[in-house]
Amino acid sequence: MTLNPIPSHPGSLCYVLKLHRDSQPAQGHVSGLLEHVGTGHAIAFGDAGALVAALLAHAATDAAQAYRAAAQHAGGPC
Repeated sequence: MTLNPIPSHPGSLCYVLKLHRDSQPAQGHVSGLLEHVGTGHAIAFGDAGALVAALLAHAATDAAQAYRAAAQHAGGPC
């Protein structure tokens, strides 16, 4: 058996989700910060739609892709 060296969940696409204290997830109301682990870039969001949009937009940025490329080049998790 050969293991695939490319991780299914690359570290370069890791994010921390910080919900604001006033969020009410049970009622579908969320707001807070989405932070990219590799770069530390944080994006504020005011609702679930904005959270998804921020995640998709950041994952496609040059900064996120450059971090991913650097991790791949260094042989680290990417």
